[in-house]
Amino acid sequence: MSLLERLRRQANGGLVTAALYARFSSDNQRNESIDAQVRAIKEFAKVNGIVIVAEYVDRAKSATTDDRPEFQRMIQESAKGNFRLLIVHKLDRFARNRNDSIAYRMKLQRNKVALLSVLEPFDEDRPESILLQSVIEGMNEFYSRNLAREVRKGLKENALRCKHTGGSPPLGYDVDRSTRQLVINEREAQAVREIFQLTLEGKGYSAITARLRLDGYKTKSGRDFGKNSLYEILHNPKYKGVYVYNRASPADPYTKKRNSHQENMPEDMIVVQGGVPAIVSEETFDRVQEILKRRKKVYRGIKKNQEQYLLRGKIICGVCGCSYVGNRKKSTGNRAPNISYRCNRQSRLTNIACKNREVNRDYIETFVLDRIEKSIFNKRTASIIIQKFEDYAREKNRERSETLRRLEAQVKEIDSKLENLSDILADGVERRQRTIILSKMEKLEDEKSGIQGYIAQAQASLELDVPDKEELRQCFLEAQSLFRKRSLEEMQQLVDLYVEKVIVKEGLLHVIQTCSSLIFMQKDNPRTFKPRD
Repeated sequence: MSLLERLRRQANGGLVTAALYARFSSDNQRNESIDAQVRAIKEFAKVNGIVIVAEYVDRAKSATTDDRPEFQRMIQESAKGNFRLLIVHKLDRFARNRNDSIAYRMKLQRNKVALLSVLEPFDEDRPESILLQSVIEGMNEFYSRNLAREVRKGLKENALRCKHTGGSPPLGYDVDRSTRQLVINEREAQAVREIFQLTLEGKGYSAITARLRLDGYKTKSGRDFGKNSLYEILHNPKYKGVYVYNRASPADPYTKKRNSHQENMPEDMIVVQGGVPAIVSEETFDRVQEILKRRKKVYRGIKKNQEQYLLRGKIICGVCGCSYVGNRKKSTGNRAPNISYRCNRQSRLTNIACKNREVNRDYIETFVLDRIEKSIFNKRTASIIIQKFEDYAREKNRERSETLRRLEAQVKEIDSKLENLSDILADGVERRQRTIILSKMEKLEDEKSGIQGYIAQAQASLELDVPDKEELRQCFLEAQSLFRKRSLEEMQQLVDLYVEKVIVKEGLLHVIQTCSSLIFMQKDNPRTFKPRD
Protein backbone atom coordinates (compact mmCIF):
# COMPACT_ATOMS: atom_id res chain seq x y z
CA MET A 1 0.00 0.00 0.00
CA SER A 2 1.38 3.39 -0.98
CA LEU A 3 1.57 6.40 1.31
CA LEU A 4 -1.29 8.24 -0.43
CA GLU A 5 -3.51 5.16 -0.34
CA ARG A 6 -2.91 4.79 3.40
CA LEU A 7 -3.71 8.46 4.03
CA ARG A 8 -6.94 8.23 1.99
CA ARG A 9 -8.05 5.18 3.96
CA GLN A 10 -7.31 6.92 7.26
CA ALA A 11 -9.37 9.90 6.08
CA ASN A 12 -12.40 7.55 5.77
CA GLY A 13 -13.28 8.71 2.31
CA GLY A 14 -12.49 12.33 3.09
CA LEU A 15 -9.88 14.45 1.42
CA VAL A 16 -6.17 14.27 2.34
CA THR A 17 -5.07 17.61 3.80
CA ALA A 18 -1.54 18.87 3.12
CA ALA A 19 0.73 21.84 3.56
CA LEU A 20 3.26 23.00 0.99
CA TYR A 21 6.73 24.30 1.71
CA ALA A 22 8.73 26.28 -0.85
CA ARG A 23 12.11 27.99 -0.56
CA PHE A 24 14.76 29.69 -2.60
CA SER A 25 18.26 30.68 -1.52
CA SER A 26 20.12 33.82 -2.53
CA ASP A 27 22.29 32.10 -5.14
CA ASN A 28 21.01 33.76 -8.34
CA GLN A 29 17.37 32.79 -7.72
CA ARG A 30 14.33 35.04 -7.74
CA ASN A 31 10.67 35.03 -6.72
CA GLU A 32 9.83 33.24 -9.99
CA SER A 33 11.48 30.16 -8.46
CA ILE A 34 8.91 30.24 -5.64
CA ASP A 35 6.04 30.62 -8.11
CA ALA A 36 7.24 27.61 -10.11
CA GLN A 37 7.56 25.45 -6.97
CA VAL A 38 4.10 26.41 -5.68
CA ARG A 39 2.49 25.84 -9.10
CA ALA A 40 4.06 22.38 -9.47
CA ILE A 41 3.00 21.37 -5.92
CA LYS A 42 -0.60 22.53 -6.48
CA GLU A 43 -0.83 20.68 -9.80
CA PHE A 44 0.50 17.53 -8.09
CA ALA A 45 -2.08 17.95 -5.29
CA LYS A 46 -4.93 18.47 -7.74
CA VAL A 47 -4.06 15.33 -9.75
CA ASN A 48 -3.84 13.23 -6.56
CA GLY A 49 -6.93 14.61 -4.82
CA ILE A 50 -5.03 16.45 -2.08
CA VAL A 51 -6.27 19.69 -0.50
CA ILE A 52 -3.64 22.32 0.32
CA VAL A 53 -4.63 23.95 3.63
CA ALA A 54 -1.43 25.83 4.46
CA GLU A 55 1.48 27.41 2.62
CA TYR A 56 4.94 28.14 4.04
CA VAL A 57 7.49 30.08 1.96
CA ASP A 58 11.04 31.13 2.84
CA ARG A 59 12.71 33.62 0.54
CA ALA A 60 16.53 34.05 0.28
CA LYS A 61 17.13 31.39 2.94
CA SER A 62 19.73 28.62 2.66
CA ALA A 63 18.70 25.02 3.36
CA THR A 64 22.08 24.28 4.95
CA THR A 65 20.69 25.83 8.15
CA ASP A 66 17.41 25.49 10.03
CA ASP A 67 17.33 29.23 10.74
CA ARG A 68 14.30 29.74 8.49
CA PRO A 69 11.23 31.48 9.99
CA GLU A 70 8.55 29.84 7.81
CA PHE A 71 10.20 26.42 8.08
CA GLN A 72 10.18 26.63 11.89
CA ARG A 73 6.55 27.83 11.89
CA MET A 74 5.62 24.88 9.69
CA ILE A 75 7.30 22.41 12.09
CA GLN A 76 5.48 23.94 15.08
CA GLU A 77 2.08 23.99 13.39
CA SER A 78 2.46 20.39 12.21
CA ALA A 79 1.66 19.38 15.81
CA LYS A 80 -1.83 20.92 15.60
CA GLY A 81 -3.12 18.18 13.27
CA ASN A 82 -4.39 20.55 10.57
CA PHE A 83 -2.54 18.65 7.82
CA ARG A 84 -1.30 15.07 7.43
CA LEU A 85 1.11 15.61 4.55
CA LEU A 86 3.91 18.05 3.76
CA ILE A 87 4.68 18.45 0.05
CA VAL A 88 7.91 19.96 -1.31
CA HIS A 89 9.01 20.40 -4.90
CA LYS A 90 12.32 18.62 -4.23
CA LEU A 91 13.87 17.24 -1.07
CA ASP A 92 16.66 19.88 -1.17
CA ARG A 93 13.95 22.52 -0.56
CA PHE A 94 13.33 20.82 2.80
CA ALA A 95 17.01 20.57 3.85
CA ARG A 96 20.50 20.24 2.39
CA ASN A 97 22.00 19.09 5.64
CA ARG A 98 21.58 15.38 6.41
CA ASN A 99 21.41 15.85 10.17
CA ASP A 100 18.72 18.54 9.88
CA SER A 101 16.78 16.45 7.37
CA ILE A 102 16.70 13.40 9.65
CA ALA A 103 15.91 15.42 12.80
CA TYR A 104 13.00 17.36 11.28
CA ARG A 105 11.57 14.35 9.42
CA MET A 106 11.42 12.56 12.78
CA LYS A 107 9.60 15.56 14.30
CA LEU A 108 7.07 15.42 11.47
CA GLN A 109 6.63 11.67 12.01
CA ARG A 110 5.96 12.20 15.73
CA ASN A 111 3.31 14.74 14.70
CA LYS A 112 1.87 12.14 12.26
CA VAL A 113 2.81 14.20 9.19
CA ALA A 114 4.39 12.50 6.16
CA LEU A 115 6.87 14.13 3.75
CA LEU A 116 6.41 13.90 0.00
CA SER A 117 8.46 15.24 -2.93
CA VAL A 118 6.89 16.12 -6.27
CA LEU A 119 9.95 15.29 -8.41
CA GLU A 120 11.55 12.48 -6.39
CA PRO A 121 9.72 9.12 -6.30
CA PHE A 122 10.23 8.03 -2.73
CA ASP A 123 7.43 6.73 -0.50
CA GLU A 124 7.92 6.71 3.26
CA ASP A 125 5.81 3.53 3.56
CA ARG A 126 8.14 1.46 1.37
CA PRO A 127 11.55 0.16 2.60
CA GLU A 128 13.26 0.96 -0.70
CA SER A 129 12.59 4.63 -0.04
CA ILE A 130 14.95 4.58 2.94
CA LEU A 131 17.89 3.85 0.65
CA LEU A 132 16.72 6.29 -2.04
CA GLN A 133 16.11 9.08 0.46
CA SER A 134 19.55 8.60 2.04
CA VAL A 135 21.22 8.82 -1.37
CA ILE A 136 19.28 11.97 -2.28
CA GLU A 137 20.11 13.65 1.05
CA GLY A 138 23.80 12.78 0.66
CA MET A 139 23.85 14.19 -2.89
CA ASN A 140 22.12 17.37 -1.75
CA GLU A 141 24.65 17.96 1.04
CA PHE A 142 27.54 17.19 -1.34
CA TYR A 143 26.15 19.68 -3.86
CA SER A 144 25.84 22.37 -1.17
CA ARG A 145 29.35 21.91 0.21
CA ASN A 146 30.92 21.59 -3.23
CA LEU A 147 29.16 24.76 -4.38
CA ALA A 148 30.45 26.59 -1.29
CA ARG A 149 33.99 25.43 -2.09
CA GLU A 150 33.73 26.65 -5.69
CA VAL A 151 32.35 30.00 -4.53
CA ARG A 152 35.28 30.38 -2.12
CA LYS A 153 37.67 29.66 -5.00
CA GLY A 154 36.17 32.47 -7.04
CA LEU A 155 36.23 34.86 -4.10
CA LYS A 156 39.88 34.00 -3.46
CA GLU A 157 40.79 34.77 -7.07
CA ASN A 158 39.01 38.12 -6.81
CA ALA A 159 40.80 38.82 -3.52
CA LEU A 160 44.21 38.18 -5.11
CA ARG A 161 43.31 40.95 -7.58
CA CYS A 162 42.20 43.19 -4.67
CA LYS A 163 38.60 43.19 -5.86
CA HIS A 164 35.61 43.69 -3.58
CA THR A 165 34.23 40.27 -2.67
CA GLY A 166 30.66 41.22 -1.78
CA GLY A 167 28.61 42.89 0.88
CA SER A 168 28.61 46.56 1.76
CA PRO A 169 32.03 48.22 1.39
CA PRO A 170 33.60 49.76 4.53
CA LEU A 171 32.71 53.30 5.49
CA GLY A 172 34.78 55.70 3.41
CA TYR A 173 34.85 53.50 0.31
CA ASP A 174 32.68 52.80 -2.73
CA VAL A 175 33.03 49.99 -5.26
CA ASP A 176 34.12 50.97 -8.77
CA ARG A 177 31.65 49.28 -11.11
CA SER A 178 34.16 48.64 -13.86
CA THR A 179 37.11 47.31 -11.83
CA ARG A 180 35.17 46.03 -8.73
CA GLN A 181 37.88 47.63 -6.59
CA LEU A 182 37.47 50.02 -3.68
CA VAL A 183 37.73 53.76 -4.28
CA ILE A 184 37.59 56.52 -1.67
CA ASN A 185 34.26 58.18 -0.92
CA GLU A 186 35.58 61.54 0.27
CA ARG A 187 32.46 62.50 2.23
CA GLU A 188 32.55 59.32 4.30
CA ALA A 189 36.35 59.37 4.52
CA GLN A 190 36.15 62.60 6.54
CA ALA A 191 34.23 60.72 9.24
CA VAL A 192 36.84 57.95 9.26
CA ARG A 193 39.72 60.42 9.64
CA GLU A 194 37.88 62.17 12.48
CA ILE A 195 37.36 58.83 14.30
CA PHE A 196 41.09 58.05 14.12
CA GLN A 197 42.07 61.59 15.13
CA LEU A 198 39.73 61.62 18.15
CA THR A 199 41.15 58.27 19.25
CA LEU A 200 44.67 59.70 19.03
CA GLU A 201 43.50 62.58 21.21
CA GLY A 202 42.55 60.07 23.91
CA LYS A 203 38.77 60.16 23.40
CA GLY A 204 36.75 57.03 24.26
CA TYR A 205 33.96 55.42 22.24
CA SER A 206 31.19 57.39 23.98
CA ALA A 207 32.88 60.74 23.39
CA ILE A 208 33.60 59.86 19.74
CA THR A 209 30.02 58.78 19.00
CA ALA A 210 28.71 61.99 20.61
CA ARG A 211 31.08 64.10 18.48
CA LEU A 212 30.14 62.27 15.27
CA ARG A 213 26.46 62.73 16.05
CA LEU A 214 27.06 66.43 16.63
CA ASP A 215 28.90 66.73 13.31
CA GLY A 216 26.09 64.92 11.47
CA TYR A 217 28.08 61.84 10.43
CA LYS A 218 26.29 58.51 9.89
CA THR A 219 27.31 54.91 9.27
CA LYS A 220 27.18 53.31 5.83
CA SER A 221 23.59 52.24 6.51
CA GLY A 222 22.57 55.75 7.58
CA ARG A 223 22.42 55.05 11.32
CA ASP A 224 24.15 56.71 14.27
CA PHE A 225 27.55 55.30 15.17
CA GLY A 226 27.78 52.77 18.00
CA LYS A 227 30.65 51.12 19.83
CA ASN A 228 30.65 48.08 17.53
CA SER A 229 30.85 50.18 14.36
CA LEU A 230 33.74 52.20 15.85
CA TYR A 231 35.54 48.99 16.83
CA GLU A 232 35.30 47.63 13.27
CA ILE A 233 36.57 50.90 11.77
CA LEU A 234 39.51 51.32 14.13
CA HIS A 235 40.68 47.72 13.59
CA ASN A 236 40.21 47.57 9.80
CA PRO A 237 43.65 47.60 8.07
CA LYS A 238 42.08 48.68 4.77
CA TYR A 239 42.13 52.25 6.10
CA LYS A 240 45.94 52.28 5.98
CA GLY A 241 45.93 50.81 2.47
CA VAL A 242 46.26 47.09 3.28
CA TYR A 243 43.82 44.78 1.46
CA VAL A 244 42.86 41.87 3.73
CA TYR A 245 40.56 38.99 2.76
CA ASN A 246 39.21 36.31 5.10
CA ARG A 247 40.36 38.20 8.21
CA ALA A 248 37.63 36.97 10.59
CA SER A 249 37.81 33.40 11.87
CA PRO A 250 35.25 30.92 10.45
CA ALA A 251 32.11 29.89 12.29
CA ASP A 252 32.35 27.10 14.83
CA PRO A 253 31.36 23.85 13.02
CA TYR A 254 29.25 22.72 15.99
CA THR A 255 27.57 25.87 17.32
CA LYS A 256 27.54 27.65 13.90
CA LYS A 257 28.42 30.86 15.78
CA ARG A 258 31.09 33.25 14.56
CA ASN A 259 33.23 35.75 16.45
CA SER A 260 34.00 38.51 13.94
CA HIS A 261 36.52 40.05 16.40
CA GLN A 262 38.70 36.93 16.32
CA GLU A 263 41.23 36.87 13.49
CA ASN A 264 41.86 33.91 11.21
CA MET A 265 45.16 32.07 10.97
CA PRO A 266 47.72 34.09 8.91
CA GLU A 267 48.08 31.32 6.31
CA ASP A 268 44.31 31.44 5.65
CA MET A 269 44.26 35.19 4.97
CA ILE A 270 45.15 37.11 1.83
CA VAL A 271 47.05 40.33 2.63
CA VAL A 272 48.13 42.77 -0.10
CA GLN A 273 50.08 45.87 0.92
CA GLY A 274 48.80 48.92 -0.99
CA GLY A 275 45.86 46.92 -2.34
CA VAL A 276 43.37 49.71 -1.53
CA PRO A 277 43.74 53.51 -1.38
CA ALA A 278 44.64 54.60 2.18
CA ILE A 279 42.38 56.98 4.09
CA VAL A 280 44.74 57.43 7.07
CA SER A 281 48.51 57.12 7.21
CA GLU A 282 50.16 53.91 8.34
CA GLU A 283 51.72 55.77 11.27
CA THR A 284 48.31 57.01 12.44
CA PHE A 285 46.76 53.56 12.13
CA ASP A 286 49.58 51.84 14.04
CA ARG A 287 49.54 54.44 16.83
CA VAL A 288 45.79 53.92 17.24
CA GLN A 289 46.35 50.14 17.52
CA GLU A 290 48.86 50.75 20.33
CA ILE A 291 46.34 52.93 22.17
CA LEU A 292 43.61 50.28 21.79
CA LYS A 293 45.95 47.55 23.07
CA ARG A 294 46.83 49.64 26.12
CA ARG A 295 43.16 50.24 26.86
CA LYS A 296 42.46 46.52 26.61
CA LYS A 297 45.02 45.77 29.30
CA VAL A 298 43.46 48.17 31.77
CA TYR A 299 42.13 46.36 34.82
CA ARG A 300 38.37 46.01 34.42
CA GLY A 301 37.62 45.32 38.05
CA ILE A 302 37.86 48.95 39.20
CA LYS A 303 34.40 50.50 39.39
CA LYS A 304 33.80 53.47 37.18
CA ASN A 305 34.23 56.86 38.88
CA GLN A 306 35.13 55.26 42.22
CA GLU A 307 38.83 56.10 42.05
CA GLN A 308 41.01 57.49 39.29
CA TYR A 309 44.30 55.77 38.54
CA LEU A 310 46.48 57.74 36.12
CA LEU A 311 48.93 54.84 35.66
CA ARG A 312 46.32 52.14 35.02
CA GLY A 313 47.68 49.49 32.70
CA LYS A 314 51.22 50.96 32.97
CA ILE A 315 52.65 49.41 36.15
CA ILE A 316 54.20 45.96 35.81
CA CYS A 317 55.38 43.67 38.61
CA GLY A 318 59.12 43.07 38.31
CA VAL A 319 58.83 39.77 40.21
CA CYS A 320 56.06 37.80 38.46
CA GLY A 321 55.34 39.97 35.37
CA CYS A 322 51.65 40.60 36.18
CA SER A 323 50.06 44.04 35.96
CA TYR A 324 49.64 46.20 39.04
CA VAL A 325 46.02 47.19 39.64
CA GLY A 326 44.30 49.83 41.73
CA ASN A 327 43.46 48.88 45.30
CA ARG A 328 41.39 50.80 47.86
CA LYS A 329 41.35 49.86 51.55
CA LYS A 330 39.15 51.38 54.21
CA SER A 331 40.98 52.84 57.20
CA THR A 332 39.87 52.68 60.80
CA GLY A 333 38.24 55.69 62.38
CA ASN A 334 37.92 58.86 60.35
CA ARG A 335 41.18 58.45 58.50
CA ALA A 336 41.24 58.64 54.72
CA PRO A 337 41.23 55.31 52.83
CA ASN A 338 44.54 53.82 51.76
CA ILE A 339 44.70 53.90 47.95
CA SER A 340 47.52 52.05 46.23
CA TYR A 341 48.62 49.90 43.31
CA ARG A 342 49.40 46.24 43.97
CA CYS A 343 50.24 43.12 41.97
CA ASN A 344 47.18 41.54 40.36
CA ARG A 345 48.37 38.07 41.34
CA GLN A 346 48.23 39.22 44.94
CA SER A 347 44.74 40.66 44.42
CA ARG A 348 43.40 37.35 43.06
CA LEU A 349 44.60 35.49 46.18
CA THR A 350 45.95 32.54 44.21
CA ASN A 351 47.96 29.69 45.70
CA ILE A 352 51.12 31.28 44.33
CA ALA A 353 50.29 34.84 45.38
CA CYS A 354 53.05 37.34 44.55
CA LYS A 355 54.89 38.83 47.51
CA ASN A 356 55.97 42.04 45.78
CA ARG A 357 55.13 45.21 47.69
CA GLU A 358 52.23 47.60 47.19
CA VAL A 359 52.97 51.17 46.10
CA ASN A 360 51.06 54.18 47.38
CA ARG A 361 49.06 55.70 44.54
CA ASP A 362 49.75 59.39 45.28
CA TYR A 363 53.47 58.76 45.73
CA ILE A 364 54.07 56.80 42.53
CA GLU A 365 51.84 59.07 40.41
CA THR A 366 53.58 62.19 41.72
CA PHE A 367 56.93 60.54 41.09
CA VAL A 368 56.08 59.73 37.47
CA LEU A 369 54.45 63.10 36.81
CA ASP A 370 57.57 64.85 38.07
CA ARG A 371 59.61 62.89 35.53
CA ILE A 372 57.18 63.88 32.77
CA GLU A 373 57.30 67.55 33.79
CA LYS A 374 61.09 67.62 33.73
CA SER A 375 61.12 66.06 30.27
CA ILE A 376 58.28 68.03 28.68
CA PHE A 377 58.06 71.42 30.37
CA ASN A 378 61.51 72.82 29.61
CA LYS A 379 62.78 75.48 27.20
CA ARG A 380 64.10 73.02 24.61
CA THR A 381 60.85 71.03 24.44
CA ALA A 382 58.81 74.25 24.41
CA SER A 383 60.59 75.38 21.22
CA ILE A 384 59.97 71.98 19.60
CA ILE A 385 56.26 71.99 20.52
CA ILE A 386 55.76 75.53 19.22
CA GLN A 387 57.38 74.64 15.92
CA LYS A 388 55.33 71.42 15.67
CA PHE A 389 52.12 73.33 16.31
CA GLU A 390 52.92 75.80 13.55
CA ASP A 391 53.59 72.89 11.17
CA TYR A 392 50.36 71.22 12.31
CA ALA A 393 48.28 74.35 11.61
CA ARG A 394 49.76 74.70 8.12
CA GLU A 395 49.18 70.99 7.35
CA LYS A 396 45.57 71.16 8.55
CA ASN A 397 44.90 74.18 6.36
CA ARG A 398 46.48 72.34 3.41
CA GLU A 399 44.29 69.27 4.03
CA ARG A 400 41.19 71.48 4.24
CA SER A 401 42.00 73.10 0.89
CA GLU A 402 42.70 69.68 -0.66
CA THR A 403 39.37 68.32 0.61
CA LEU A 404 37.51 71.30 -0.85
CA ARG A 405 39.28 70.78 -4.16
CA ARG A 406 38.28 67.10 -4.28
CA LEU A 407 34.66 67.82 -3.40
CA GLU A 408 34.40 70.57 -6.00
CA ALA A 409 35.88 68.19 -8.59
CA GLN A 410 33.17 65.64 -7.71
CA VAL A 411 30.48 68.29 -8.20
CA LYS A 412 31.90 69.14 -11.64
CA GLU A 413 31.91 65.46 -12.58
CA ILE A 414 28.25 65.10 -11.55
CA ASP A 415 27.34 68.27 -13.50
CA SER A 416 28.99 66.74 -16.57
CA LYS A 417 26.98 63.52 -16.17
CA LEU A 418 23.75 65.48 -15.73
CA GLU A 419 24.48 67.49 -18.86
CA ASN A 420 25.08 64.31 -20.88
CA LEU A 421 21.82 62.77 -19.65
CA SER A 422 19.96 65.99 -20.48
CA ASP A 423 21.33 65.86 -24.04
CA ILE A 424 20.09 62.27 -24.38
CA LEU A 425 16.61 63.31 -23.25
CA ALA A 426 16.62 66.24 -25.65
CA ASP A 427 17.33 63.87 -28.57
CA GLY A 428 14.19 61.90 -27.72
CA VAL A 429 14.00 58.42 -26.18
CA GLU A 430 11.39 55.77 -25.46
CA ARG A 431 9.18 56.14 -22.40
CA ARG A 432 10.90 53.30 -20.51
CA GLN A 433 14.38 54.69 -21.20
CA ARG A 434 13.16 58.16 -20.26
CA THR A 435 12.02 56.85 -16.84
CA ILE A 436 15.41 55.19 -16.25
CA ILE A 437 17.32 58.36 -17.24
CA LEU A 438 15.16 60.58 -15.02
CA SER A 439 15.73 58.20 -12.11
CA LYS A 440 19.51 58.39 -12.65
CA MET A 441 19.35 62.17 -12.83
CA GLU A 442 17.41 62.30 -9.57
CA LYS A 443 20.05 60.16 -7.83
CA LEU A 444 22.83 62.36 -9.20
CA GLU A 445 21.05 65.48 -7.98
CA ASP A 446 20.74 63.95 -4.48
CA GLU A 447 24.44 63.06 -4.54
CA LYS A 448 25.35 66.55 -5.68
CA SER A 449 23.22 68.09 -2.92
CA GLY A 450 24.99 65.95 -0.31
CA ILE A 451 28.46 66.94 -1.56
CA GLN A 452 27.50 70.61 -1.61
CA GLY A 453 26.44 70.24 2.03
CA TYR A 454 29.91 68.94 2.89
CA ILE A 455 31.48 71.80 0.93
CA ALA A 456 29.42 74.32 2.90
CA GLN A 457 30.53 72.60 6.12
CA ALA A 458 34.20 72.72 5.11
CA GLN A 459 33.97 76.37 4.04
CA ALA A 460 32.26 77.30 7.31
CA SER A 461 35.14 75.88 9.34
CA LEU A 462 37.70 78.62 9.77
CA GLU A 463 41.32 78.13 8.86
CA LEU A 464 43.67 77.56 11.77
CA ASP A 465 45.57 80.72 12.54
CA VAL A 466 49.30 80.31 13.14
CA PRO A 467 49.61 82.14 16.48
CA ASP A 468 52.43 84.35 17.69
CA LYS A 469 55.30 82.43 19.32
CA GLU A 470 55.08 84.55 22.47
CA GLU A 471 51.39 83.64 22.84
CA LEU A 472 52.28 79.98 22.49
CA ARG A 473 54.94 80.31 25.18
CA GLN A 474 52.39 81.82 27.56
CA CYS A 475 49.99 78.96 26.80
CA PHE A 476 52.83 76.54 27.46
CA LEU A 477 53.52 78.08 30.87
CA GLU A 478 49.80 77.98 31.71
CA ALA A 479 49.70 74.28 30.75
CA GLN A 480 52.71 73.67 33.02
CA SER A 481 50.90 75.33 35.92
CA LEU A 482 47.75 73.26 35.35
CA PHE A 483 49.85 70.12 35.05
CA ARG A 484 51.41 70.74 38.45
CA LYS A 485 47.94 71.23 39.95
CA ARG A 486 46.72 68.05 38.17
CA SER A 487 43.88 70.03 36.63
CA LEU A 488 45.07 69.79 33.00
CA GLU A 489 42.40 68.02 30.92
CA GLU A 490 45.08 66.23 28.87
CA MET A 491 46.80 64.77 31.97
CA GLN A 492 45.81 61.17 31.14
CA GLN A 493 46.69 61.67 27.49
CA LEU A 494 50.21 62.86 28.38
CA VAL A 495 50.72 59.81 30.59
CA ASP A 496 49.51 57.49 27.80
CA LEU A 497 51.78 59.16 25.25
CA TYR A 498 54.89 59.46 27.36
CA VAL A 499 55.03 56.53 29.80
CA GLU A 500 55.35 53.07 28.34
CA LYS A 501 55.56 51.17 31.64
CA VAL A 502 56.65 51.42 35.25
CA ILE A 503 58.33 48.28 36.62
CA VAL A 504 58.17 47.68 40.37
CA LYS A 505 60.89 45.39 41.75
CA GLU A 506 61.75 44.60 45.32
CA GLY A 507 63.14 47.92 46.55
CA LEU A 508 63.48 49.42 43.04
CA LEU A 509 61.29 51.31 40.62
CA HIS A 510 62.05 51.44 36.87
CA VAL A 511 60.32 54.10 34.78
CA ILE A 512 60.40 53.31 31.06
CA GLN A 513 59.64 56.42 29.04
CA THR A 514 58.74 56.78 25.40
CA CYS A 515 58.26 59.94 23.38
CA SER A 516 55.54 60.74 20.89
CA SER A 517 56.98 61.58 17.48
CA LEU A 518 54.54 64.51 17.27
CA ILE A 519 56.03 66.26 20.30
CA PHE A 520 59.39 64.80 21.26
CA MET A 521 62.52 64.45 19.19
CA GLN A 522 64.45 61.85 21.21
CA LYS A 523 63.93 59.02 23.71
CA ASP A 524 65.17 59.18 27.26
CA ASN A 525 67.12 56.20 28.49
CA PRO A 526 65.36 54.11 31.15
CA ARG A 527 66.47 55.14 34.62
CA THR A 528 66.28 53.35 37.94
CA PHE A 529 64.99 54.96 41.13
CA LYS A 530 64.61 53.63 44.65
CA PRO A 531 61.14 54.29 46.04
CA ARG A 532 60.60 55.44 49.57
CA ASP A 533 58.66 53.32 52.06
